[in-house]
Amino acid sequence: MSRRQGDASISIPTEPAGRVLNTVIECLLVILLVFMPLSFGAVEAWSEFVIVSLAGMMAVCLGR
Repeated sequence: MSRRQGDASISIPTEPAGRVLNTVIECLLVILLVFMPLSFGAVEAWSEFVIVSLAGMMAVCLGR
């Protein structure tokens, strides 16, 4: 059987589902790499909290 061009009911998604999460993870990684040297190597308590929080957010995105 031949199919006519108008009978196609399958649509191909333009964006993969994980692309958004990959972009979020990459942005968080860039923020981490920029922030850590600016906060004196992340050795103070507040800067360690920021680093751990951002790393936790990356882990949550990776787990989804």
